[in-house]
Amino acid sequence: METELEIKIVVQQLLPLLIKYDNGKINYQIQKLKDINEIIDSDMNSSEKKEILKDMSKNIYPPQGGLTDFYVWDNDNSKRIEINQAISALNGKLWNLIK
Repeated sequence: METELEIKIVVQQLLPLLIKYDNGKINYQIQKLKDINEIIDSDMNSSEKKEILKDMSKNIYPPQGGLTDFYVWDNDNSKRIEINQAISALNGKLWNLIK
C-alpha cells in the first residue's frame, strides 16, 4: 500500500511537467500515467496492481523512445537543465517503483 501511494505521488508530480512540455511525442506515455492513477485507485488487490503496473512500465519505458528519451529544449541553459533534471529524477523514481 505504501508503494502504491509513492507511485501515485510521483505520477502526480510528473504528469504536469510532461503535459506542460509535451512535444507531441509522448501522448501515449502521458495517457499511461493517467491510467496508472486509475489502477492505483481501483478495487484490485495489490498483487494485481503490481503485475499490471509492471506490464505498463514496458510501454512507458520501452527500449527506445518513451519517457526514457524525452528531453525538454529551452534556449535558457539553466532552465533547460533544471526542467530535465526534475523530469529525470521523477522518471527514475517511477521506474524503480514499478519495474
